[in-house]
Amino acid sequence: MEPPNHEMSPMRVLLKIQKGDPPKLDQPGKWSKEFNDFIAKALIKDPTSRPTADDLLKHPFISRNLDPKPIRDLLLEYKADVVEEELVDEEAEVGFIFYFAFHLAFFRYMLIMQII
Repeated sequence: MEPPNHEMSPMRVLLKIQKGDPPKLDQPGKWSKEFNDFIAKALIKDPTSRPTADDLLKHPFISRNLDPKPIRDLLLEYKADVVEEELVDEEAEVGFIFYFAFHLAFFRYMLIMQII
């Protein structure tokens, strides 16, 4: 997945951001009214019209009490992926060590047998 405007030069992207309308959600109906409102307020370009960071932190979307279970599940899933990735790295390292040890032993055998 590429970021928006990745095919443009960085200077053109900066100009487009400055002069263009702020981004909008493609499918706002998929999201809650609170989330849509928060995004709309956070992306107001004029700093005098945009709510301050303190005001945005008090927005109902941010300040409401959430069920921690979905976040906990995502963290556990992420943690499992990291552990699995570490295991794969360890297996690759063990494989390399085995490969190296085998070739070293084979080389020693050849020297002992005076094949080389």
